[in-house]
Amino acid sequence: MVVESIPHSVLLVDANGFIQFANFQTENYFGYKIEELIGQKIEIIVPKENAFDHGNLRLEYMLEPVARSMKAYPIVYGMRKDGSKIPLEVGLNPIKINGDTFILTSILDITERIKMEETQKQSAFRLELATRAGGVGVWEYDIVNNRIVWDEQMYVLYGTTKEKFGGVYEAWQSGLHLTMRNECRHEMQMAISGEKNLLQNFGLFGEIIAFIIFVVLQMVLRD
Repeated sequence: MVVESIPHSVLLVDANGFIQFANFQTENYFGYKIEELIGQKIEIIVPKENAFDHGNLRLEYMLEPVARSMKAYPIVYGMRKDGSKIPLEVGLNPIKINGDTFILTSILDITERIKMEETQKQSAFRLELATRAGGVGVWEYDIVNNRIVWDEQMYVLYGTTKEKFGGVYEAWQSGLHLTMRNECRHEMQMAISGEKNLLQNFGLFGEIIAFIIFVVLQMVLRD
């Protein structure tokens, strides 16, 4: 069957909540043999503390069943045979078989995605700590839309605020010392064209400090 080649769990559940079909990937997700699931209520794979509420939601859904994509739901948790929990995305699709309504349920294990997102969050947090400790500002320049995005440390270094900064290249350039504007513009153009990365000393006037020297290391990322 086609559903056996699908890399996520697929269940066919009748109007009363009983599982009528499960593909082989379901065994890998939940640790049950297919024959253990057939004829059981869908709540067998729902954490016990949520099973009652899930049953009520299922009954409510069956009053007016409509297709719902996986992205339409927040992250939910299923329960394996050993009692451990698994983060899931769930999609629902009502179908008719011989006049009876069934719910074709697609279940995706998002454990690895959550781990990756958590790793990214931790990396971003460590980077923020490192940049603050080192007095380093991080910025991005969207060339197409002429938009500059600064982290909080950049506003500290420039002695300004997000409200006062225009967020465009001209606003940044206007803060440069007059003697350095042309040189900095030339260096920026070379970096954008791919001739070199921007590693440049430049001075600026800030609201707090009259004149300071910065060292800028910049790399251009292209789509």
